[in-house]
Amino acid sequence: MSRIYKRGNTWYTDFEYKGKRLRKSLGTRSKHVAELRLKDIDGKIAREKFDFAPLEKITFGDFVDKFLDWYEVQNSAKSYQDYRSLFTSTIIPYFGQTTLTDLTVETIEKYKGVRAEQVSPSSVNKELVALRHLLNKAILWSYLNQNPAKQVEKLRVKEKRFRFLKLEEINAVLDACPAHAKSIFLTACILE
Repeated sequence: MSRIYKRGNTWYTDFEYKGKRLRKSLGTRSKHVAELRLKDIDGKIAREKFDFAPLEKITFGDFVDKFLDWYEVQNSAKSYQDYRSLFTSTIIPYFGQTTLTDLTVETIEKYKGVRAEQVSPSSVNKELVALRHLLNKAILWSYLNQNPAKQVEKLRVKEKRFRFLKLEEINAVLDACPAHAKSIFLTACILE
């Protein structure tokens, strides 16, 4: 089922075509015009003669630059520095010269496999989340029709097991604690 929605001053459409969910700018500020364009899209889909305007070709590295310029304005300086570091140190060196439209689920899965051999699963998952965020923005800005990272599953992260202190360890901590901290430590022990 197709629908229209407004983001900022521009109307967009959200619809499914041949099993793929697509979002596209309708290039108008008028709800009436957006509704007419949606009817046209629905008609083309029904006739199975839907064709997209060609997507603008841009390399992954160039799109990351655009994305980071936007991200810097939207987020805190620390968050921006974290994202910038994440992209420039790992993701751009791998995908940098690849055209954005050439990214596939398979290429992202390969990246995930390579990174899994180098860093922890939680680090790989953090990179996948950042990549998914970037590619979602590429859809909104009409550089992509779909996000291949959306279908890539995160790696399993081992849950840390809690270890409780033995009675001897509790006594050792109490002996080493300053007087003002003993009551706090004992309360924490009782709550567990």
